[in-house]
Amino acid sequence: MNAYLTPGEYAALTGREAGDDTAALLDQASAQVDILTFQRIRAVGFEALTEMQQDLVKAATARQAAFLTDYGDMADTPLASYGIGDVSMAWDGAKVVQQSGVTAPAEVLALLRQTDLCCRELR
Repeated sequence: MNAYLTPGEYAALTGREAGDDTAALLDQASAQVDILTFQRIRAVGFEALTEMQQDLVKAATARQAAFLTDYGDMADTPLASYGIGDVSMAWDGAKVVQQSGVTAPAEVLALLRQTDLCCRELR
């Protein structure tokens, strides 16, 4: 699988340093972007997208990769919330969305919606 951006582009977009595991992280984030866009990018090919769509997909992928870096272990849990003693944790529904088995920041979905690739209508 090819990620939608390079580790260098990821670093430029997020201000984070690219490490040895960045390529695998970008592959995972790209796969999740594919799920959120109903595989439409893979179906037509990334190069067939307009420049604006490509930029938005890259930005969404970078943000999803950063989210996975920060919260990946928690995002993969089947629990919506949990508590231990006096401490509890729950996702903020306004900031984090769960769609088609993918947990992502709301801004990722907002970026992808601008591409018109997330529409649930059949075409």
